[in-house]
Amino acid sequence: MANYKPLGVPFDRTFRNDLNDNFKTLDGVASSAKADTGAAKQSAEKASYSAERAKESAISAKVESERANEKADATQAQLDNIVLENGNSDAEVVQARGSEPLLYQRLDKTDAKLRDVAINIRDTGAVCDGLTDDTEAIRQALEEGAGGTVLIPAVSIITDTIVVPPFTKLMGTGGGYNRDHSSLLIAKGSGAKAHSIPGATATVVANPSKGAPYLSDSDSRGDEYKTLDLSVPFSAAIILSEGSAIENVGVIPYFDGVDGYKGTDGRLSDDWDVGVWARNSDKVSMTNAIVEGHWRRAGLLVSSHNLGDGKVPANELGQFQNCSFSGFRGVAIRNPNSDTGSTNYGFGGTDFINCYIKSLDHQSRHLATSSFLDTPFQSPSTALEIDGTVVRGVQFTNCTFMGRDDLNMILGKSSETMFIGSYHESKSIKVAGAWLNPSVGSRVVATSDSVALRFIGSSKYGVDFSPYYRKEPSVERYGGTGAFNPSTCQNDEETYPMFSTSSGMRLSNTQNSWKIWDADFKELFKYSPGVMTIGNSTFNLERLSADVVQHIMRVYGSGNVEFPNGETYFGKLIRPITDNAIPLGASSSRWSTVYAGTGSINTSDRNSKTGINSIDDRLLDAWAEVNYCQYKFKDAVIEKGDGARTHIGIIAQEIEEIFNKHGINAFDYGLLCYDEWGEQVEIDEDGNEVVTADAGSRYSIRPDECLMLEAALMRRELSKFK
Repeated sequence: MANYKPLGVPFDRTFRNDLNDNFKTLDGVASSAKADTGAAKQSAEKASYSAERAKESAISAKVESERANEKADATQAQLDNIVLENGNSDAEVVQARGSEPLLYQRLDKTDAKLRDVAINIRDTGAVCDGLTDDTEAIRQALEEGAGGTVLIPAVSIITDTIVVPPFTKLMGTGGGYNRDHSSLLIAKGSGAKAHSIPGATATVVANPSKGAPYLSDSDSRGDEYKTLDLSVPFSAAIILSEGSAIENVGVIPYFDGVDGYKGTDGRLSDDWDVGVWARNSDKVSMTNAIVEGHWRRAGLLVSSHNLGDGKVPANELGQFQNCSFSGFRGVAIRNPNSDTGSTNYGFGGTDFINCYIKSLDHQSRHLATSSFLDTPFQSPSTALEIDGTVVRGVQFTNCTFMGRDDLNMILGKSSETMFIGSYHESKSIKVAGAWLNPSVGSRVVATSDSVALRFIGSSKYGVDFSPYYRKEPSVERYGGTGAFNPSTCQNDEETYPMFSTSSGMRLSNTQNSWKIWDADFKELFKYSPGVMTIGNSTFNLERLSADVVQHIMRVYGSGNVEFPNGETYFGKLIRPITDNAIPLGASSSRWSTVYAGTGSINTSDRNSKTGINSIDDRLLDAWAEVNYCQYKFKDAVIEKGDGARTHIGIIAQEIEEIFNKHGINAFDYGLLCYDEWGEQVEIDEDGNEVVTADAGSRYSIRPDECLMLEAALMRRELSKFK
């Protein structure tokens, strides 16, 4: 009886190898049986030539033939038992072999086809038991499967950097949440600090709450906010290349496996700096991935910098979907501070969608800088860090930024970064082993080098965007103001608040203004706290009445204001800005009638006058020749015809003529006036010239002075009768 290898479960590569060996053994047994049958046949033929031995040979041949048949039957029975647990016919065995002579050949061909789809790291020697170092097996699988897919079927330990080749996917078999994952790479030991980004140095911002009670167990480590100094060498567990991808895989630093994260002590995981590093990896992709734990620098680092390969650095069009990141930085996006758009193409088109991004969020519930930690961090932790001269056009859609650390985000240099439907939240903390109450409050820090930040449909709890915006009442951890000072920012939650009974627009701060521009960005209107400014163009205030547009007020670019329709009512005093300097009306723009309860009051204060003398008789003699008359105004006759009324008065030109006859210049006296004016033009709202008054001239008098002169003449004439 041949020796066959026992077969176990599951149906993996070991099972198939053992099965192939069994079939090879069976193949040998069958060949032996065939040879035995041939020998029996030869014996039968020899019997015909030897009559004396015919009977003996025939009996012997029969015995050998029966034995051969028994061997063939046994072989078939064993074949049926090995291949088909439920089958019971030779036809099923033939069907299992397909077009191959033997079943193991069929299985080898199937195995080759599977490798065309994905290489399982078990095929290159990985044990995947969460205990054995699978680093080299994973590297071999990536080398063999470069440009394709490499399968991570379970939990593997890695002890050195894994580089995913270009356009290669590292794929798991399931999903996970909060450091638990069915396909997990656990970085164990201390990673080799063999990587750096020259020029990616730290940006430092002072903590406005230095010395606050929540920092009492942090010594001076919480006094400043800093971005990472990546010019200092660091380690990385996974490095992604151009077009590479991670899908359904978790990457966690070793911490009693992952059980250490479930405790409450002050320990940290094994010493690794970066979980996943997307390095100059255009079109990189991460989907349903978890990169969490005590990464000393960042769970995910996305960078673009010179690798010395002769290419302009770029890390554009990256996609990170349904992922979870945490670490000293949950996500860090960086490039050297001296790069420009011509030396580094940056990160345009990089999108984070439905991602959960957290700060360190230590299991002890203390800050990362707290002395409660066995090895405190030297500055506060944050969920997101962006700092780089070419970090532009990165978008976060439906992402959550969470943590109990001092920072929610730090933006050193960030341009046109957009947060759409994002949520920012701070959690309570412990200080020196006890809960601090109240302790909710994290800051978003931005320097003036951050430009055109946009928050659309986003919301927050316990996160401080001051002083650019007002400090939220939910921020309780510290007093004073924050450190959010971008050059420009739009946040519709701040700008367009929603209340149950009202809605509107709010200015971000007292230095802010609200403007309206035309299509060419020419300023039409500006509102600053307490000040409204209208641009050089005409501004109209209109109303629609019975489908007719009526101008209520028109403000010309010259500053002139016009009320063309309706009456104007004033409930208080109307007075000029400057005393005795502004006329009411003009020669070209006269009031037709003035209605008053009493007469006008004119200044007659001696203290306001000089050259006070008696009226010259020559003036009275000339005035005696001025005739009173009756007349009608021409415009009234044109408008009213015979209904135009007759007025009593004097003719201004006659005063000039008579005074000239007496050698007196009538215009030396205030009773006679003459004005000339050119055509008056304004610019309407469409930019067209509008003539508001034709050119002309007009004589006029001051009736009160004329009557005063008349009274003086009467007094002189009456005095002659005494």
